[in-house]
Amino acid sequence: MFDPKLTDKGIEQCKTLASQLEANFPYKKEDCRIVVSPLSRTLQTAQHSLGWLLESGVPVDVRAEWQV
Repeated sequence: MFDPKLTDKGIEQCKTLASQLEANFPYKKEDCRIVVSPLSRTLQTAQHSLGWLLESGVPVDVRAEWQV
């Protein structure tokens, strides 16, 4: 299966998203869970756009059934 990585433009878009989400996040972090597929692009998207949640201890489930 082809497993592309994010482009530099994609990483920049994720960083923009991260700043917008962090500033306007309406949920309690302790009520959150991040669920992603194991594909590189998805993992990188979570890392770059949700890193601030990951650093605060929000659990992550990497689930192959989300891989399409």
